[in-house]
Order: sequence, then C-alpha cells, then structure tokens
Amino acid sequence: MDKSKLIKLNQWTLDPVNNTLIDPDNNKTIIEAKYAVLLEYLAKNADTLVTREQLIQDVWQDRHVEYRTVNSAISRLRKILGGERDDFIKTHPKLGYSLNCRVEFLGKTAPTKKKRATGLKTAKYALYSLIICFVFLSTFWLWFNSFEQEKVPLNQTPPPILTEKDVPVEPLTYMNGWEMAPNLSHEKSLLAYSYQRNRKLLSQLIIKNLKSKKTVVVEPNAETVSPFWSPKSNELFYKSLSKNKCYIKKVHVHPKLKLTAPEIVTSCGQKPDYSDDSGIAISTDEKWLYYIFSHEKASLRVIKRFNLKSRETETLTAPIMNSAGEVELTLHPDNNQLAFMRQHDDFSLEIMILNLTSGELNSVIKRPYLPIALTWSKFSDYLIYIGEDVNTLNAVNINTGNIIPLYQYSKQILAPHMINETEFLLSFGDIHSSNIKQVDLKESSLSSSTLIESSFKDHSAALYKSNGLEIIAFVSNRSGNYQIWLQENEQLQQLTQFEEKPYIENMAFSANGENLLFLKDRKLHVLNMSSKIITSLTHPTNQVKNFIWQCSSDENVLVVAKEKGIWGLYEVNIFTQNSKLLTTNLTSIHGLCDSVGTGQGNYFATTITEKGIFKLTKNLSINKSKQYLTDISDTDFSDNQRWAITKSALYYINGDSNIFEYDFASEQHKKLNFPDIDTYRISIQNNKLILNNLKVSDTFIGKITITDLSERLTANSISQSYKVIDD
Repeated sequence: MDKSKLIKLNQWTLDPVNNTLIDPDNNKTIIEAKYAVLLEYLAKNADTLVTREQLIQDVWQDRHVEYRTVNSAISRLRKILGGERDDFIKTHPKLGYSLNCRVEFLGKTAPTKKKRATGLKTAKYALYSLIICFVFLSTFWLWFNSFEQEKVPLNQTPPPILTEKDVPVEPLTYMNGWEMAPNLSHEKSLLAYSYQRNRKLLSQLIIKNLKSKKTVVVEPNAETVSPFWSPKSNELFYKSLSKNKCYIKKVHVHPKLKLTAPEIVTSCGQKPDYSDDSGIAISTDEKWLYYIFSHEKASLRVIKRFNLKSRETETLTAPIMNSAGEVELTLHPDNNQLAFMRQHDDFSLEIMILNLTSGELNSVIKRPYLPIALTWSKFSDYLIYIGEDVNTLNAVNINTGNIIPLYQYSKQILAPHMINETEFLLSFGDIHSSNIKQVDLKESSLSSSTLIESSFKDHSAALYKSNGLEIIAFVSNRSGNYQIWLQENEQLQQLTQFEEKPYIENMAFSANGENLLFLKDRKLHVLNMSSKIITSLTHPTNQVKNFIWQCSSDENVLVVAKEKGIWGLYEVNIFTQNSKLLTTNLTSIHGLCDSVGTGQGNYFATTITEKGIFKLTKNLSINKSKQYLTDISDTDFSDNQRWAITKSALYYINGDSNIFEYDFASEQHKKLNFPDIDTYRISIQNNKLILNNLKVSDTFIGKITITDLSERLTANSISQSYKVIDD
C-alpha cells in the first residue's frame, strides 16, 4: 500500500489507488472506482464549494450525465461513510457540495537534511540565500495580510444562503392582483409600482405615501408601466402605452399625492409585445434618460438615451440578428456603465455591460432562462438579479462572472430594487397558477372543458390514446418543483424525480406511446414509459427551440436547433443519437400526419426571412405556393406553441392572447371565444385543442434587509481569490 496516496477523512482512510475505505480497525470496504475518484476530488478541494458542473467535468470527464447521477453518487458515499447527512459531505442547495470533515493527506515524507556546507564560498552562498529568503517571505507576508484575513479565514466557506426564516419580509402593498416593479423616491417616502388586477385589464402605476398609506393612480384611463423616480426630485418618469405607441412621460408628485398633468418627454417607439415593467434609468446628474426603444413589433429592441437638457437622442446598442433585442436596463451609480439583458432568438438571456465612456461591450453571464429582473447594487462590481429558479436573489460579479446566491424565498420573487447598502424591495409571490383545458374540435360548439386541474401549476399536457383509453402526461409543481406526472384511469403517478428545479415543457408521445419526448431547461430528453429511464439527446446542439416526432415514428424526431449560429431542421434518432441536417432557415415546425399509420404526412414550418406559415414539400423545402397568415404581424410564429394545425384549419394566438382559427377553405379568420381561458400555449392532439390556462395569483411588494451583505460579497470574493491561488 502506497501511504503517500492515502487520505484521512475523520475516522476513515481513503486509498484511491485501490478504491478502498479503511476504518480504524483496519477493516476494508471496496467502493466503486468512480466513488473513489469523487471522494478524492472533494478531498483535494476541501476548502471550496464544488458545483455539480465541476464534478461532471472533472470526475465524469465531461461524459453526459444527469445531475441526479451526481446526486446518487453523493448519496451512496454518505451511506458508506455513515453518520448524519452532512457529517462528511455537505449539500449547498442549488450550488453543489463540499467536504465537512477533517482532511489529512498521509505519507508525506519530510525533506531530507543536507550536510553542512564548508568553506568560505559555501558560507557566502548560504548568507545570500538567507537574505533572499527573508526578503521574499517579508514581501509575501505583507501581500497576504492585505486580504483582511480576519473576515474570511482560508478554510472558511462563504456564508449559507439566507431564507425567509432568517430574513423577515416587511409587506408594503396589499392589493389583490399583481404588484410589481417597485421604485422608491429619493427621500424614501413615496413608493411607485406597477399594478394589474388581471391579464385582461390594463396595467396601472400606483404611487403610495409610505407614511400616510394613501395611494394615487397615474393616468387612470391609460396603460402605464416602468416607474422610475428622478434622482433629485419628486418627478416620476414612466412609460405610457396606447394601442400602437409608447411614450415616456413624467409627472411631479407632491408629498400629499397631488400630481401635475402628464408631460411627454420622448417617444419609446411601438408598444412592446412583451411585459415591460422596467427599462428606464436616469443619470444622477439628471442629464440623461436611458430607455428601451421598439421600432416595430418585428424589429430588434435597442437602447437609446435622451438628453433631458438638449433634447438630443443617441442610440447605444445594436443587437445582432440572432437576438430579439434588449429587455432590461440599469445604470451604474457612477453613470459610466449600463447593464442590460439581451434576449436571443433561442429564448436565452444574456447580461451585458456597456461602458458609456469607451463604448466597450462585455458579456457577464448567459443562461437558457433568466427572469427579466436586473438592478445595479450599491457595490460597484455587483449586479443583482433573480435566478433561473425564480425564487433566488443573486449577486453576480461583473468582472469574474462569479454568482453569489443571497436570499431564497419559498415562492417566486421579481423586480429587485436596492434601496441602500442592506435593504431591497422585491415583488413576492407566484404571478400565476395554471390548469389545462381542452376543446374537442369535432364538436361544432367548440366549448372548453377541464383536462387537468389543481391548486398548483399544471401545464404542457401530452395525450396518447390506445384501445379507447387515453393517458395524459403533464408537468406540475405539486410535489415542490416541476416534475412529469401521468394520469391514467383517473390514477396519478409521478414519473420523474428531478432534485434540482428544472423547467419542463413541450411534451409529446411517440407513435406507439412507449417514449415521451420533452424539453428540460431547453435541452431535449426522452423518457421511456416502461423503464422510466431518462436519456438526454445531445445532438445536434445542446439547446433546442422546438421539435416534433416524425410522422408515425417511434424513434425519429425532427428538431429545430441552432449550430454554429445557423438555425436548421435536424432528424435525430433517440436510440443511436445520430443526427443529420435536413434543411436550414426554419424556426418552427408542425406535422399533419396520416392517422392510419403509414408514416406519411405533411409538414408546415416558419422561416427566418419570411412572414407566415409555409407548407413544406416532400424534400422539406419551402413551398411558396402554400403560404398562410402572412398578414398577421402581432404573433410570434417562431414558437410552435403559438400555433397548431389540423387538416381544415390553422389555430394561433395573437399578441393579445386571443385564439384565432384560420379556415383553409374559406380563407377566413375567426376569433374563438373562451371567456374562462387565458392561454399562451396551444397544441392539437387526438383532435383536441389543448390549452395552458393561466390564473392570476396575488403578489405584493415587500422589503428585506440583509445586514451582512457587504461581508457576504467580500467573503465570496476572497474565497474565490484563495481558490485561484491554491490552483
């Protein structure tokens, strides 16, 4: 046994060469080689938190494995090592793992003593060496002590994430409906926020005097969003939206809530077709107004700034064509940097930093999903945003991209606004619950009925019918986070056990019902209904926009994905994972398959360069003689959940969330009246129109205080610095 390789972990000794754990009585337990490598890796990184991504990269050597594979290995090691759950390996929720025990590397031989040097020459060299060593050690000591070691010792991990149990929430608003986008006046007495009773009513701006508790509505008969107070006065800037236009206006607010008449400052272009509760900033010298400008619904959104003194306008950003444009902005307190979010055509969002002095543009982080919520902190190197799980408040270092989870709420949080060095305003609460509705297209009445309903969020149903029996797979958070569920003979079964908080959508059964295809965090997966094994499909790209099963196929999928910046349609085999590019320029696709199972069918798709929906030829090229809905400008057909097709009609959702039927024979559009349904996704399965029906939940604006925020940011920063030095 090579003692130089042994690692002591409390009472256990790990022999990574022979994949063995040895207890104090010298009893040996053989463990799997991968577990030995995993435990050795954690030991070598004992002073740092290790993410699942690091483990996949360094322990599993970038082989494609699920997070649950890592979780299972950790769980197995805990059972072998014994003790309580965190006695040896500590879980940092949503972050990763770290060792929580004494680590000692055994068998390190002491340096051998050298013979004493003799002679004058040797003595001179020894003296010179001592002087050099002294200078070096003195310099190192001074440099090392500049890191304020008393705040974060070398072996200390960053503080754990705070929860609502640690940090109480002080509610500031109490109305039913959505209360979002809080912004506090410079003297901290007036709170402006966006209020919407439900999705069918206009959004309004409310101003509340926090002392008297009285409120007033800005422009009661108009749609108003995006409040932002002037840094030096009680002037409130906001966006006022008409049917087609967007204007930035301002009002002066007296402490007793008397408002001046609204004054138009500048135009912000077309009314945006997305939720716009942010996107205004004013420099501290009150010289520049920054805002997002939409030329028209189909064009990219850009950031402009308006000089409030000279009334000149400048365009600051120019998004590339594979981007939908900017959706959020926040100005650095020193007025020299503008942070914003850029939405890409694959639905991902990227946090960008624009240096307003040099014009340099840098990317901080990019995520498949990122809530539209961003604000600059009072600490110059950190931005505050909401994480992908929608209930975690994060800070990100703009220089390193290092993400620091700060606070976690049990429900969704939105719209962070930092008041001072320790206090935040947030919108608290899930904005939606949802159920699943169905409309039988064979019935002339086209009335809706409930398919899946609960007090939780249920969506994305997939239907399969065999021998007169219909089974329904759907997504629900009824077990705590989103999982796939199955309803069969009115019996419910949970099919997945994801430990992280994934976002699951777009589910579809294969022709024989044996495999269920779905997107998890924009990556394609397949669930075998018999074995319950989930396989990730890695081809052709990591991220997928949309997909369908090939007509009557049990193994081939048609996938719209981007590779090397080009959108294309790929055929992917779920068993071999072989893929081939069929055609380019497509952004969404649906199939109209032969019901008798011949494998034949017609396909319809949308393109990057032309409006409308096209029928594809047999070789999957665009048939321009079969072109539909080219006159519809307020619908995003690039998302195949916004439209669906039958032999007789096309169905689509417009920008106002209304469902229309386009009849092929008459070439007429008809609005379908479902007063009890508010949907954003549709599909057609088994001659039924399947609708995700949203229900408005209540939110409120509250204040939290993180008293040790500065220390948390510093601790994390120094911990990262130590990590680099140790590497």
